[in-house]
Amino acid sequence: MDEDGVRPGAVLGAPEVIRTARSLALRGLTGTGTLPSPELRQVAEALVVDEYLAAGGWTDEERRRTVRWVAVLIDRFGEDGVQALLAVAAPAAALVLPRFGAVGEGWKGVPPTGEELPPMSVPGT
Repeated sequence: MDEDGVRPGAVLGAPEVIRTARSLALRGLTGTGTLPSPELRQVAEALVVDEYLAAGGWTDEERRRTVRWVAVLIDRFGEDGVQALLAVAAPAAALVLPRFGAVGEGWKGVPPTGEELPPMSVPGT
C-alpha cells in the first residue's frame, strides 16, 4: 500500500479516485484557482471518467465530483495530470489514454503549438 492506503495496481472506487484527482489537481497551488469551463468538464467526463471501467457503478454525485476534479487536473496539468491520475487509479489504462490538450498550459482544445493532426484518409477514395 502507498501513503494514501491504496494498493498498487488496484482499480480504485469513486472515493479514492476523487481523493487522488483532488490531491493531484491541488499540488503546488498557491492562492485560489478558477473552476473549469463546462466544455472542459465535458472533455473530462467523456475522455477520462466515462472510460474508467469502475465508473459505471458510481452514483451521479460521485461521477459529478470526479468530473470536476479531473477537469481541474486537466486545466492545470494537461495530459500529464491525467496520466498521473491513471497511473494510480488504473495503471494499465494510463498506457492507452488518447493524447489531448497542451501539457502544463491548461486545456486549449487544440494540439500544442507545432503539432499538427495527421491527415485523415478514407479507404477507397
